[in-house]
Amino acid sequence: MKLKKKLFFLALIVTLTLPISIYAATKIKSVNISIDVEDDTYERNPDLVITTKSDKYSVDDYEVTNDLIELSQGEAEDDGPGAELEDRSKLISKIFTCEITLSAANGYDFYSMQKSDIKISGFNANCIKATRKDSGNTLVLTVELPGIKSRVGKVESATWNEMGKAVWTQAQNATSYTLKLYNDGKSRGSFNTGGLTFDFSPVMLKEGTYHYTVKPEGESDNKTEKTESRTITITKEQAEQNREQYAIQYEKDDLADGPNIKGTPLNLGWQFDGDHYFYRENNGMYIQTNWLQQGNDWYFFDKDGYMVTGTWIKWKNENYYFDDDGKLIQNKIAQDESRLNDNEIFVN
Repeated sequence: MKLKKKLFFLALIVTLTLPISIYAATKIKSVNISIDVEDDTYERNPDLVITTKSDKYSVDDYEVTNDLIELSQGEAEDDGPGAELEDRSKLISKIFTCEITLSAANGYDFYSMQKSDIKISGFNANCIKATRKDSGNTLVLTVELPGIKSRVGKVESATWNEMGKAVWTQAQNATSYTLKLYNDGKSRGSFNTGGLTFDFSPVMLKEGTYHYTVKPEGESDNKTEKTESRTITITKEQAEQNREQYAIQYEKDDLADGPNIKGTPLNLGWQFDGDHYFYRENNGMYIQTNWLQQGNDWYFFDKDGYMVTGTWIKWKNENYYFDDDGKLIQNKIAQDESRLNDNEIFVN
């Protein structure tokens, strides 16, 4: 009788402990999420799109705890919201910060994690705090997104202003644009510029259809989309005119033998049209709204491809000065007595 009681109580204990061992929650030891925005155009609080590919947890919600509005030094030092701000250089830029709430799926719980266990992609994201709640069923991540302020937007429209002259709209926070030209569907080359126009005529030497794509580039790590232009047709006569003006010419070498032997190119490199200097690269294209480095010297060319001289230009929100020979002034005093900082950018 006593043996039967012992067996009964033993079976009861096993039965009571079975659910605990069978249904113990699986530990989530790492998380991986990506962050994007719903709309490119925003000023204060962009609508975030937060996703994960995991089926162990889901994104519940997020809350912005630090938006994109800048504080003045007066406000930052508790001088009051009505403090006057005379100089925008005194603005203190805040880092956009949000709290992201994750919920574990049925049968899972969040476990203790190191910072290296938390992977967040988009806008140079940096997780500065992770808090487990509800006995591990909830994880709240405090995330800084410094790159969201410089997120590169999209080129909304790309067209042709006139034959061979491409024109597109400015993308938010873009510092340059990568262009690809296509002739009858085949690539004719890739080019880069800091402007919003580009003359493709030097490489449009064949008749046929042409279109291009433009992709904005910037300092943020977000992926940017290409925008495709409409198609135009270059006639035989137009192609011939382009060849007459832009086809690469070579100096004849009497000592060279063979039908494919070419001499030194005559109209590549530095060129002068009587008023301005410009520079043609080996692909025949001239530099437009971009830089050229030769040795220790730097030069800059405007949207028409002409070398700038005796003036300032603005590039990536910094000002640069070029002397009358077109060289970037480095480690000197400019004509208006401005000086260079350690990065060879002029400061007043």
